Amino acid sequence: MSRDTSGEGVHSDLNRAELDAMERMIRRANGFRLGLAIVNHPDLRERLISTLRDDLSSDQVATIDVDPSSETGIVGAIEDAASRDAAVILVSGLERLQDLPAEIAVLNLNRDYLNRAVNCPVIFWLPEFALRAFAHTAADLWSARSGLYRFVPEGEDARGTAALASDRISWATPLEERVDWEELLQDVIDELAENDDLAAQARAVAGLGESALMRSMLADGSDLLERALFLYREI
Repeated sequence: MSRDTSGEGVHSDLNRAELDAMERMIRRANGFRLGLAIVNHPDLRERLISTLRDDLSSDQVATIDVDPSSETGIVGAIEDAASRDAAVILVSGLERLQDLPAEIAVLNLNRDYLNRAVNCPVIFWLPEFALRAFAHTAADLWSARSGLYRFVPEGEDARGTAALASDRISWATPLEERVDWEELLQDVIDELAENDDLAAQARAVAGLGESALMRSMLADGSDLLERALFLYREI
């Protein structure tokens, strides 16, 4: 059951329940806590963070949008945000880093330092594929997490993400980046397995098919595009 999906804010009852659980963790925390928010859709992530800022009072929320070109690093950015006496630090954009496993490994190595230096919860907002890298590379941080929050697409979220990821896959896209976009598309497809949004499914499947052809995986690409064509015909 979902609320009206028009306008801004959080409309899914499931998402509201997850956000409420996150807010309870933040309010009850006494020092450093690690939270992981799984959200595959950038537009949804921004609405969730905006709602969280409204609920908690914006001056209590420090946000970090990871800059891949920054020399400060994630640990330095978190340390700087912690100096502002925030009630919570929200970190997004980790998936845009060129060497995601290496950056996550640095976080894991600094886990004890973060526990001493940061006196509030830190919540990473990650798409599913980045969460898998986090769990694999930062096993210590993963096991010490205080909360795992999973959010589902609302309204046009899945269609927008499928279009974004498909458009980012081209002959000019570096292979490592292309793999990330492919994983995101597959996660969107898996997420929509029991959803009737055929347009989002078709766009994501077509994007994967086009990427497979770019890799010279002709049989896989053909099968995926046939599947996308079937979905478009259903629409």
